Amino acid sequence: MYEKKLFQCIKEGRKDEFLKLFKIIPDRGQMGVLSKKSLLRNQKNLGITVITLATRAAMEGGLHHEIAYTLSDLYIQSLMLK
Repeated sequence: MYEKKLFQCIKEGRKDEFLKLFKIIPDRGQMGVLSKKSLLRNQKNLGITVITLATRAAMEGGLHHEIAYTLSDLYIQSLMLK
């Protein structure tokens, strides 16, 4: 339910509501494990997943696909540098 609310905010361009919801992330234990060998790799994989889903929501909301993919690439590249 939380995830759906977040992505609905992205789709509808409701930045302020998104930021409020984002600050109250539910128990991280409910998130999937995408790498059992490295906590950092797991966090990066989850970040890439969230960026991908947010990109899709933004495009469904009307953001031009070239802009959405460019932003997605920039966020993923930034994430990988950490």
